[in-house]
Amino acid sequence: MIFDQRLRNSIRTIGRKTKKIRRDRILGPRIVARGEVVDTKNLDVFGKFETSDGREIDLYEGYRDSIKRAWRIDNWPSCTLKSMDQTLPIPEYICDFLKELESSRTLPAPVNEIADMVYEMVGRCPEAFIVTDYKSGETLKNIVAARRPPEYVQSAVRMYRNNAYHMAEKYRHWSGRGDLSRVRSLETGCGVGYSTLSMAELGVAEAVGIDTIDPDYRWAEERPRAFECLNAAELFE
Repeated sequence: MIFDQRLRNSIRTIGRKTKKIRRDRILGPRIVARGEVVDTKNLDVFGKFETSDGREIDLYEGYRDSIKRAWRIDNWPSCTLKSMDQTLPIPEYICDFLKELESSRTLPAPVNEIADMVYEMVGRCPEAFIVTDYKSGETLKNIVAARRPPEYVQSAVRMYRNNAYHMAEKYRHWSGRGDLSRVRSLETGCGVGYSTLSMAELGVAEAVGIDTIDPDYRWAEERPRAFECLNAAELFE
């Protein structure tokens, strides 16, 4: 897995040049597995987004959820608030924010304000969080992780392993090759690398994951335990 400034420019270039790829289509030896193609003709426009070059883009009702419902927790403050122990003494305004976040079409508050909510919770219940050494480029604050029970991490590892297994089965079915030892796997947008490691665990020749994200809460809390479950130390040797 590579997290490098040089790759940021490469990914942006790829993103500009890459055209739409339909779901589960094989391009040579590569498999692209995406969500279902969404027909925007049947979606209502609720607003416009103006790009830096002055173009206006339609904002479709429900489109963002249909592509990636987890967008709500793509920023570390929202993710930490969503993953914290809900039995903690949570202020009413944070509870209201979390309820609004579930149904909102975009973030209901600026990311910096959400980070302030996290730090308020840290002040109230310091034992329930980990204040990491990672400083977010987005909020300029140290990223905070919510402590998670061991069974959560084990469940997450099972999910990633299952996804990797089904991806490998699709490759075997469409390529007619049962052996994965000559397969090279590239995952763009890999997060902290669970899926990439799951592919490596299946025995592919090479598994590479790239992303441009800041280290998020999972680096401090989930990642070490998940890597242990995925035998990451052996895979990197």
